[in-house]
Amino acid sequence: MPIDLPGVSKQFEDERSNILDWENHRDQSVMRLQSVIEDIVPLDPQLTAEAEPGNGALIVEPGALVHSFGIGWDTRKEAMVWADGVLSGRRVAAVDGSQIYPRKGDGVPMAMVNAALVANPHEPDGELSISRKQKLLTPPEFKDRHIYRYSDSYVDARRFQMECELASEEMAKGGGLIMMDGSFVLTHIASLRAELKEVHLGAVKGLLSESISKKVPTLAYIDRSTSHDIITMLQNAGGLGKTDAVTDAYLLKATMAWGDRSAVFLCDRKDGDGPGIRSEEDWTKVAFFYIQLSGGEPSRVEFPLWIYEDGLVDEIAATLRALAVVRGGYPDTLKRAHDEAVIHRSEGTLFYNMVDHFFKKEGVANDLSRKDMFKRM
Repeated sequence: MPIDLPGVSKQFEDERSNILDWENHRDQSVMRLQSVIEDIVPLDPQLTAEAEPGNGALIVEPGALVHSFGIGWDTRKEAMVWADGVLSGRRVAAVDGSQIYPRKGDGVPMAMVNAALVANPHEPDGELSISRKQKLLTPPEFKDRHIYRYSDSYVDARRFQMECELASEEMAKGGGLIMMDGSFVLTHIASLRAELKEVHLGAVKGLLSESISKKVPTLAYIDRSTSHDIITMLQNAGGLGKTDAVTDAYLLKATMAWGDRSAVFLCDRKDGDGPGIRSEEDWTKVAFFYIQLSGGEPSRVEFPLWIYEDGLVDEIAATLRALAVVRGGYPDTLKRAHDEAVIHRSEGTLFYNMVDHFFKKEGVANDLSRKDMFKRM
């Protein structure tokens, strides 16, 4: 049945006060948080040195909250000349992935995960190199891990694992910068079963440990972050009540011009396992900053702490700016990886047709629910 548009319009009017109250609550929260910022800037790592675990963020880089880029151009040509100078001879690789989930109506569910890595040497005679991995997931694999055979979460975990494998293979070549689309801080897996956590944590531990041992810079890029780590730190510093109305990116947006980055913080979340949770293990120590590359809310960049300790943060920020100049607000190499990895809707349909053909050819019983049959008609 189509949406009752007049009815929805009436509900907007009915909920108008609640929506505006939420916006007002967010604005008031921002004002209180900005007051705390005025009290603690310039930042001093000692301010959070004795904080209890779960402080959201720990100050790593002293001084200003926002580090100004301070360079502007009159034309795109001038910007591209600058970007070329930054990227020349600098190898940058990026990884992304996609998936096809099991059809809930299939008696024998099948899934597919796909990942791609694009590496750009940024040399006059250099060419892009592309590496791919894909894996058909069949019911026995779900069974062996004691996982529900229609589990989307397991498919997501295997995709993440495959992305980390591609990044590790690139790391073995040495040098350069490796970027992944998404986060190293796996708070979202806290509610998952142990078998699923094991896949995520094993993959990210291997990748970050290898980055540390081989000294290959590796970062995770979150274009639109909803994290509250700096917010939590400020609430604790100012004795404020908790608010979910404001994210780090929303708070920082008003203070950041294009190319600006925030100070570096160490992620210090309260619940979960692995990166971003306080631990003595080096691979769990994930730092982050925010960088303004689009004119909207700044993006979040996560990386192992050694990158800051070795003085590589400004180099990485410059690389991200240059890549964003090339693409127009988003890192070019990461966009190329996305284009190589994405599974389009038509390809998903083709995959399911291949599954149906295989079942028919092999005489595999695949009883469908009546509801699903009607959907496919």
